[in-house]
Amino acid sequence: QLADGELLEIAGYPLTANFVDSVRQLRDITAFASAPTNKPPLLYLETSNLTTVSPLTEKSLAQLADFFDVNFQLINDAPYWTATELLINTALVEQTVRFLQEQS
Repeated sequence: QLADGELLEIAGYPLTANFVDSVRQLRDITAFASAPTNKPPLLYLETSNLTTVSPLTEKSLAQLADFFDVNFQLINDAPYWTATELLINTALVEQTVRFLQEQS
């Protein structure tokens, strides 16, 4: 569907080809040739019922820190991705808006 320019909906959430491509490009952080001298800001939000960060997330954060000025936030909230109806995670929205306002 994405290859045909259509919107892909997963659990009620729309995904576009541009979004999926941007995620694919970031999957292999080691693909960057070298660390930039001026690291761009990156907001990394993780929603979890856990109070600590997983080892996988810690590894990802360490790799990202080589290339980005990482602003990591662990948001303790219900897993919205398992909901049967569309939900708004207020903390996620607020953190995203705050980060974007700080960048402008």
